[in-house]
Amino acid sequence: MVRGVSRWPGRAGRLDRPLESIDTGIVTTQRVLRENVGLTQTEAAAKARVSLATWRRWEADPERVSPDTASRCEAVLVAPEVTYDRAWLDEINASWGSRERLTPRQAAAIAISLDIWGDLYLGEWLDSSGDRTPLHEIAPFAFLDLRVMVLVAENPAWVALAKKRCHAVAQEMRSGVLPFDRPGCFFDEVIMAPALARAVDFLADESDSLEGLPAYERAATGDIDDEHDEDHLLVDDDWDAVSDGFDDAARFDAWEMPSYAAHPLLGAVLRERHPFEWFDLEFAPDRGLVDASPGGQPREAS
Repeated sequence: MVRGVSRWPGRAGRLDRPLESIDTGIVTTQRVLRENVGLTQTEAAAKARVSLATWRRWEADPERVSPDTASRCEAVLVAPEVTYDRAWLDEINASWGSRERLTPRQAAAIAISLDIWGDLYLGEWLDSSGDRTPLHEIAPFAFLDLRVMVLVAENPAWVALAKKRCHAVAQEMRSGVLPFDRPGCFFDEVIMAPALARAVDFLADESDSLEGLPAYERAATGDIDDEHDEDHLLVDDDWDAVSDGFDDAARFDAWEMPSYAAHPLLGAVLRERHPFEWFDLEFAPDRGLVDASPGGQPREAS
């Protein structure tokens, strides 16, 4: 944890306001439909396999793009009914039912976010050709400091490794294992910071899709009830406690740093560990680089 920095700013407190959130005074049907399915313009463009500029043209006026492009954009705005396999939910509940580090719903939200990134965003980016959306504009890389993505550029091999690790971490979580629990690569811990940020929104907006998992809420007073407090059990919205626990367990002190915009020590971290080395297995990483150095703010994905 980087001292002196608010890890989970509220929506009103976000410092990096996405350009698309600025009210232009024009509200199109396409924009309303996109907002109804909970997608940003960048996310929608990635799903449609078009550039952000093309998506914005279509959203402003569908006649400004080709019929094929318009069809792909329209398909993105059809919200499917999302359900999750009962056996998968039971496995998550069995692995995280103790609620010591994550609640079952928190664990599910993180694992789902990782799998969605691997399948939907990274997988589709790798499968696409031609006018690809820039990597720094798609999740999960939209959450990272731009200095990271300058070094990565548009490297498809790096993206393929990132996709593989997203799925691997999500799969391990089914069995109750976090990247902090075993020897691994730096990327596995780095990806948990944006996954936490995405999971907060997922659980707030799409909790109905997890009806097969028990919900744990705070007492009506706003505090954890006596039983929870005594046992130190988590509730579903206690994300600060989750992040603090991850910080205590992390093998790499800099695990969150790439998700902070303009952190003063990120340059040193990148010089010591280039993103091309983030997938190297490390059994005993050094600690102590950032413990006493506050700075930076979490970067919000646009």
